[in-house]
Amino acid sequence: MPTNAYDLKDDSEESKEKYKVFFNEENNIDQVDFTNQAMLSKRHEELLEKAIIKKKEIRPFELVNKLGLWIILMCQGGSFSIVIFDGMKLITHKSDKKYIIRKMAGKRQLNKDRTKSVMNSTGSQMRREMERVHQQNVANIMEECKQYLADSQVIFLHAPGINRHFFLTEGKPLKPYMEKIKPVIVHTKKANFENVIDVFEKLTAVSLIFAAIP
Repeated sequence: MPTNAYDLKDDSEESKEKYKVFFNEENNIDQVDFTNQAMLSKRHEELLEKAIIKKKEIRPFELVNKLGLWIILMCQGGSFSIVIFDGMKLITHKSDKKYIIRKMAGKRQLNKDRTKSVMNSTGSQMRREMERVHQQNVANIMEECKQYLADSQVIFLHAPGINRHFFLTEGKPLKPYMEKIKPVIVHTKKANFENVIDVFEKLTAVSLIFAAIP
């Protein structure tokens, strides 16, 4: 069998049929010499060029532009960011960040306080206060954005662990819009504006993949 999709050393009928399938969309298929490897290689390049041209002609973001308002919201580890888009246009964004993670232990003070061993060190007290301020700031931002939340068609949410409690439980700002919420399915790091934009670019990216015929 050939070592790749364009090696015609194997000139069996089965092999030729595979190439006929590959070139089936060409109007001048009868003019193709399937025993001429150089000719097939040239036509392969021409097909790739045509595919690239077609890709440039496609407007992959037309559906996004027609979507209207949509939101990406991320909250994790004391960082919060919400960005509102109208199609591909960024309308507004708001963020907040506070020191609430125990650096050495790598655990959120709020989670630590839910265990039996409650600490009363200066650092732990400061993190508790920062947690309170952070939650209040996030609540204020969500209140400011409530009209966007109501008008949006899709809300992409990344809020792992206890963070979901601040948005999705009864009385919380996203509870009335459960049907709009979609998970952020791409890898992300910190919940800040820079990473939200990275998520935006990944969500709106279009890839063209060429695969050889098996």
